[in-house]
Amino acid sequence: GNAYIDNTTISGNIARERGGGISSQPGASGRRAYVDLTFGTVVDNQAGSEPDDPWQPGQGGGIYNAGSLSLASSIVARRNE
Repeated sequence: GNAYIDNTTISGNIARERGGGISSQPGASGRRAYVDLTFGTVVDNQAGSEPDDPWQPGQGGGIYNAGSLSLASSIVARRNE
């Protein structure tokens, strides 16, 4: 679905498959997903089936977006090891 995120920190999250910090995908209706991140920080997030299993990597540790993405004055950075 759609997400409009302003002046926010998203940090320290883990997802099993995709989008540790933010995951945006088309819904059942098939409408295009849209993320607008302004003055945001997405840092130290992780995606994978198991956090310590290098054989099962995920997609989009910080952001997974199957649509449109707009970033303005934002930071998307590192993952904890």
